[in-house]
Amino acid sequence: MYNFRKVFSSSFYKAYFDAHYAILKVVAHPETASLDDENYRKNHVDIVKSVEKLTPAFFLLDNSQNKFQASLESQKWLQQQINVIGVRKNAIVIGADFILQSMHSPHTINNSSPSIPSQYFTNEEDALLWLVGSIKASSRKKIVT
Repeated sequence: MYNFRKVFSSSFYKAYFDAHYAILKVVAHPETASLDDENYRKNHVDIVKSVEKLTPAFFLLDNSQNKFQASLESQKWLQQQINVIGVRKNAIVIGADFILQSMHSPHTINNSSPSIPSQYFTNEEDALLWLVGSIKASSRKKIVT
C-alpha cells in the first residue's frame, strides 16, 4: 500500500518519503543515545532540506528505538520546521521505554498545543491509518454499486 523510498540517512536517523500519500517517515535509531540537542537539530535540518521540494503533507516519526530525549525547546522547534514545509498532521510512534520514562518525568512530552495536529502511537500501522485517514473522502473515487 505504501511505497517509501529513502531520502536521507545518518547514523541517527533514516528518512523515507511516500509520494502517493505525501508522507515523510523518519526512523530514529538506537545510536541516538549519543545525540545532543545541537546534533538533533542539525540532523532534522538536513532531513527537512532533503524533502522540502517533495512537499510532505504528513509526518511520521518512528521513535520506537529512539534513546535521545529532546528538550521541550527542540520539540517545539521541530514542530515549526515541519510546519514550514507544509506538514498538516504529525504522528509519533513511541516504544515501551518512552512510555515508562514519561510516567516518571512530567516533562517528557510537550503538553502545549502543537502547531499542527499530533498524536502518539505504539505501532506504525495505527499511526499511518490515522495520518492517511485524514485525506478527505471526496478526494477518493467513490464506488457505486
